[in-house]
Amino acid sequence: MTIVAPGAGTALASVGIGSDRALPAPVYVHADGVWTPVSATVPMPVTVGGAVAVSGPLTDAQLRAAPVQVVFGAAQPVVQSGSWTVGVSGTVAVSGPLTNSQLRASAVEVTGPLTDGQLRASPISVAQSGAWTVSLSGPVAVGSVPHAARSYVVLDYASGLVVDTTATSARSSLPAGAAAVTLVARGQAAWVRLGGGTVNASAGAGSLWLPAGLPFTVGVGGASHIAYLRDGPSDGQLVIIGSG
Repeated sequence: MTIVAPGAGTALASVGIGSDRALPAPVYVHADGVWTPVSATVPMPVTVGGAVAVSGPLTDAQLRAAPVQVVFGAAQPVVQSGSWTVGVSGTVAVSGPLTNSQLRASAVEVTGPLTDGQLRASPISVAQSGAWTVSLSGPVAVGSVPHAARSYVVLDYASGLVVDTTATSARSSLPAGAAAVTLVARGQAAWVRLGGGTVNASAGAGSLWLPAGLPFTVGVGGASHIAYLRDGPSDGQLVIIGSG
């Protein structure tokens, strides 16, 4: 059916809706002085006054466009798909030994004593910050003394006992009534040991090493005899001078 406008006789387009005919009325969107007909590419803006159910996943752009509040009706499991960096406040209990790299990455405070096994597991560097007092148990080997470091005293050798030092341990009685004796090895270093009537000297632990030519004074204590032998390829002598 054709509808003609009165007056000019212009034919108007019409659409059929059932048995009726109607003139189409286009809808326009107005913005900044421009009227644009509504179409599939220019949809009509709609303001929603309440909650709108959304089906299907939101895109990254949609999620980032504005904060989206998500309400869970129950606890939801979380699946970790990569490495997470987690900030920890407070003390964290660690089970199992730390590796060398972990210990060296940053300082680790250790409270309480370390066990023998922990101390022996790896070397621990100890920095000495002051004078140390060291207790020694057992004999201490003393090397030869440089000539410049020797001190010289006047000794009454004539009053001393002179004995030969050989490769075999020998012994002599100590000067009667002496509280101490000064010993001087002549020509060859010697090993000496103070004790009872059966005492023997040996090259090593338990005996005192005397460098040649250097006087050494030692308390007699309860000893009655002194044993001696040379320390070298040839025989020497030992001067024993009592005092006190």
